[in-house]
Amino acid sequence: MRGRLLAAALAAAAALAAASATTGCGGGDGRHPILFVHGFGEDDLLWYPMIERFRQDGWTRAQLNNWTYNPYQPAAVTAREVRARVERILTVTRAKQVDLVTHAMGSVSTRYYLKVLGGTAKVAHWVSLGGPNHGSGRLETCLVPSCLDLHRGAPFIKRLNAGNPTPGPVRYLTIRSSCDEYVSPRDSVELAGATNVSAGCLSSVALTTDRRVYLRVREFVR
Repeated sequence: MRGRLLAAALAAAAALAAASATTGCGGGDGRHPILFVHGFGEDDLLWYPMIERFRQDGWTRAQLNNWTYNPYQPAAVTAREVRARVERILTVTRAKQVDLVTHAMGSVSTRYYLKVLGGTAKVAHWVSLGGPNHGSGRLETCLVPSCLDLHRGAPFIKRLNAGNPTPGPVRYLTIRSSCDEYVSPRDSVELAGATNVSAGCLSSVALTTDRRVYLRVREFVR
């Protein structure tokens, strides 16, 4: 009797392990952990409203990751920090891939991670909220390193958009606002190969707090 119970317990444990390996998503719920990446002049507090909505909709705290980096440093430096964060999240959650939800300047830093640093195998979904993906004329008076990378025609921007701007098997979504204070022209947010949608007239920060935007993001990464 004891032998049969032990065999049954071992079989159940093996089945659980196999199921976890199949999902490849730490929590075994089929969802990828999310890394939220803020933009210029922001910090991790930007994401609290959206993170709370994800939590209420069933994502675990371990699946919801945000952090503060130096938004004035070159975007390529931030991209390397993104790579390190992704690796840490995958190790902790034992997931195979993450989703990236980004705002403004965070969009271009994460694109560098995907295109130049080989991140496409580690990312399932990428979301840009008001990202100046083709640069912005409204940032040309800003001369800190991160802003210089975002000037229209800057070498950094040209490298991101040369060839395929949405590489790999990653699914890409951009959401733009017709009232964005920082992106000019407004269609700079859009990318060939991505799903490109408009949120109407919202401030740049409101793209991270608006419920309709959240629902669109949630359905995209689900």
